[in-house]
Amino acid sequence: MDRSVLLLLTIPPALALALAGCGPAGDPDPAAETGQAEVVAMTNYETALVELPEAFSSRDCAAVAGAYAKALGEKLFPVAAQAWADPVGTDKLAMGYEKYGKPRLQIGQAREEAAAGSLYCEVTVTLRDGDNPQTPLKQGTLSFRRAGDVPGAAPDQLRWRIVTSTIDEELTAAGKTPTE
Repeated sequence: MDRSVLLLLTIPPALALALAGCGPAGDPDPAAETGQAEVVAMTNYETALVELPEAFSSRDCAAVAGAYAKALGEKLFPVAAQAWADPVGTDKLAMGYEKYGKPRLQIGQAREEAAAGSLYCEVTVTLRDGDNPQTPLKQGTLSFRRAGDVPGAAPDQLRWRIVTSTIDEELTAAGKTPTE
Protein backbone atom coordinates (compact mmCIF):
# COMPACT_ATOMS: atom_id res chain seq x y z
CA MET A 1 0.00 0.00 0.00
CA ASP A 2 1.23 3.53 -0.82
CA ARG A 3 2.76 5.24 2.27
CA SER A 4 0.80 8.49 1.69
CA VAL A 5 -2.50 6.57 1.67
CA LEU A 6 -1.48 4.74 4.83
CA LEU A 7 -0.62 8.04 6.48
CA LEU A 8 -3.98 9.56 5.52
CA LEU A 9 -5.78 6.56 6.99
CA THR A 10 -4.03 7.09 10.33
CA ILE A 11 -4.68 10.84 10.61
CA PRO A 12 -7.98 11.64 12.32
CA PRO A 13 -10.42 13.27 9.87
CA ALA A 14 -10.64 16.54 11.86
CA LEU A 15 -6.87 16.94 11.79
CA ALA A 16 -6.82 16.22 8.07
CA LEU A 17 -9.41 18.95 7.51
CA ALA A 18 -7.44 21.39 9.64
CA LEU A 19 -4.24 20.65 7.74
CA ALA A 20 -5.95 20.91 4.35
CA GLY A 21 -6.43 24.67 4.74
CA CYS A 22 -2.85 25.35 5.73
CA GLY A 23 -1.33 25.29 2.26
CA PRO A 24 2.29 24.46 1.50
CA ALA A 25 4.87 25.72 3.96
CA GLY A 26 6.63 28.89 2.94
CA ASP A 27 3.82 30.28 0.80
CA PRO A 28 3.98 34.05 1.15
CA ASP A 29 0.96 35.94 2.44
CA PRO A 30 -0.44 37.77 -0.64
CA ALA A 31 -1.75 40.60 1.56
CA ALA A 32 1.73 41.17 3.03
CA GLU A 33 3.27 41.33 -0.45
CA THR A 34 0.79 43.83 -1.83
CA GLY A 35 0.54 46.16 1.16
CA GLN A 36 -3.10 45.19 1.51
CA ALA A 37 -4.81 43.64 4.49
CA GLU A 38 -7.97 41.71 5.04
CA VAL A 39 -10.87 43.44 6.72
CA VAL A 40 -13.80 41.54 8.14
CA ALA A 41 -17.12 43.39 8.20
CA MET A 42 -18.94 42.26 11.31
CA THR A 43 -22.45 42.25 9.84
CA ASN A 44 -21.83 39.93 6.91
CA TYR A 45 -18.35 38.51 7.61
CA GLU A 46 -17.25 39.19 4.05
CA THR A 47 -13.55 39.72 3.55
CA ALA A 48 -12.31 42.69 1.57
CA LEU A 49 -8.84 43.95 0.73
CA VAL A 50 -8.05 47.57 1.48
CA GLU A 51 -4.92 49.52 0.71
CA LEU A 52 -2.95 50.30 3.85
CA PRO A 53 -1.78 53.88 4.24
CA GLU A 54 2.00 54.09 3.93
CA ALA A 55 2.05 55.82 7.33
CA PHE A 56 0.89 52.55 8.95
CA SER A 57 4.38 51.19 8.14
CA SER A 58 6.16 54.13 9.76
CA ARG A 59 8.76 53.52 12.48
CA ASP A 60 7.27 56.57 14.26
CA CYS A 61 4.27 55.49 16.34
CA ALA A 62 2.95 59.09 16.44
CA ALA A 63 2.79 59.00 12.61
CA VAL A 64 0.80 55.74 12.79
CA ALA A 65 -1.51 57.34 15.37
CA GLY A 66 -1.92 60.29 12.99
CA ALA A 67 -2.83 57.96 10.10
CA TYR A 68 -5.38 56.24 12.37
CA ALA A 69 -6.82 59.64 13.34
CA LYS A 70 -7.03 60.68 9.68
CA ALA A 71 -8.84 57.47 8.73
CA LEU A 72 -11.32 57.97 11.60
CA GLY A 73 -11.86 61.62 10.63
CA GLU A 74 -12.68 60.59 7.07
CA LYS A 75 -14.80 57.70 8.39
CA LEU A 76 -12.63 55.19 6.55
CA PHE A 77 -13.31 52.53 9.18
CA PRO A 78 -11.95 49.58 7.14
CA VAL A 79 -8.63 51.42 6.95
CA ALA A 80 -8.66 52.53 10.61
CA ALA A 81 -9.40 48.94 11.66
CA GLN A 82 -6.03 47.87 10.23
CA ALA A 83 -4.20 49.86 12.90
CA TRP A 84 -5.37 47.36 15.54
CA ALA A 85 -3.34 44.31 16.60
CA ASP A 86 -6.49 42.22 17.03
CA PRO A 87 -9.11 42.26 14.29
CA VAL A 88 -11.63 45.03 14.78
CA GLY A 89 -14.91 44.72 12.95
CA THR A 90 -15.41 47.80 10.80
CA ASP A 91 -19.07 48.02 11.80
CA LYS A 92 -18.16 47.90 15.48
CA LEU A 93 -15.53 50.61 14.98
CA ALA A 94 -18.08 52.75 13.12
CA MET A 95 -20.63 52.28 15.91
CA GLY A 96 -18.05 53.47 18.44
CA TYR A 97 -17.86 56.80 16.61
CA GLU A 98 -21.47 57.15 15.45
CA LYS A 99 -22.24 59.95 17.92
CA TYR A 100 -19.46 62.05 16.35
CA GLY A 101 -20.55 63.73 13.12
CA LYS A 102 -16.92 64.23 12.17
CA PRO A 103 -14.57 62.52 14.63
CA ARG A 104 -11.38 64.50 15.21
CA LEU A 105 -8.69 62.60 17.08
CA GLN A 106 -6.01 65.06 18.11
CA ILE A 107 -2.61 63.39 18.63
CA GLY A 108 -0.56 64.49 21.62
CA GLN A 109 2.72 63.35 23.11
CA ALA A 110 4.13 59.89 22.34
CA ARG A 111 6.30 57.93 24.77
CA GLU A 112 8.20 54.80 23.67
CA GLU A 113 9.68 51.97 25.76
CA ALA A 114 11.42 48.72 24.92
CA ALA A 115 11.05 45.39 26.73
CA ALA A 116 11.62 41.71 25.92
CA GLY A 117 12.11 42.11 22.18
CA SER A 118 9.11 44.40 21.73
CA LEU A 119 8.66 48.14 21.53
CA TYR A 120 5.74 49.85 23.23
CA CYS A 121 4.38 53.33 22.62
CA GLU A 122 1.69 55.28 24.41
CA VAL A 123 0.17 58.30 22.65
CA THR A 124 -2.10 60.80 24.38
CA VAL A 125 -5.17 61.71 22.32
CA THR A 126 -8.20 63.98 22.51
CA LEU A 127 -11.38 63.10 20.66
CA ARG A 128 -13.72 65.89 19.58
CA ASP A 129 -16.56 66.27 17.12
CA GLY A 130 -15.56 68.50 14.19
CA ASP A 131 -19.23 69.06 13.32
CA ASN A 132 -20.57 69.75 16.82
CA PRO A 133 -18.40 71.61 19.35
CA GLN A 134 -21.08 70.88 21.99
CA THR A 135 -20.15 67.19 22.02
CA PRO A 136 -17.99 66.60 25.12
CA LEU A 137 -14.27 66.07 24.57
CA LYS A 138 -12.88 62.66 25.40
CA GLN A 139 -9.23 62.39 26.44
CA GLY A 140 -7.23 59.21 26.69
CA THR A 141 -4.41 57.14 25.28
CA LEU A 142 -3.70 54.77 22.43
CA SER A 143 -1.19 52.04 23.30
CA PHE A 144 0.84 50.52 20.47
CA ARG A 145 3.21 47.56 20.23
CA ARG A 146 5.56 46.19 17.58
CA ALA A 147 8.48 43.78 17.42
CA GLY A 148 11.91 45.21 18.10
CA ASP A 149 14.45 45.48 15.31
CA VAL A 150 15.64 41.89 15.54
CA PRO A 151 17.01 39.71 12.75
CA GLY A 152 14.28 37.73 11.03
CA ALA A 153 11.41 40.02 12.04
CA ALA A 154 8.89 40.25 9.20
CA PRO A 155 7.77 43.69 7.99
CA ASP A 156 4.29 43.07 9.40
CA GLN A 157 5.79 42.37 12.84
CA LEU A 158 7.69 45.68 12.68
CA ARG A 159 4.48 47.64 12.11
CA TRP A 160 3.03 49.59 15.06
CA ARG A 161 -0.41 48.28 16.03
CA ILE A 162 -2.92 49.48 18.60
CA VAL A 163 -3.23 47.02 21.49
CA THR A 164 -5.44 49.11 23.82
CA SER A 165 -7.29 52.39 23.76
CA THR A 166 -9.02 54.38 26.45
CA ILE A 167 -10.80 56.34 23.70
CA ASP A 168 -12.20 53.18 22.11
CA GLU A 169 -13.07 51.56 25.46
CA GLU A 170 -16.02 49.64 24.06
CA LEU A 171 -13.58 47.84 21.75
CA THR A 172 -11.22 46.71 24.52
CA ALA A 173 -13.40 46.81 27.67
CA ALA A 174 -13.90 44.04 30.19
CA GLY A 175 -11.35 41.69 28.64
CA LYS A 176 -13.35 41.33 25.43
CA THR A 177 -11.58 41.11 22.13
CA PRO A 178 -12.47 43.81 19.58
CA THR A 179 -14.50 41.35 17.49
CA GLU A 180 -16.88 40.29 20.29
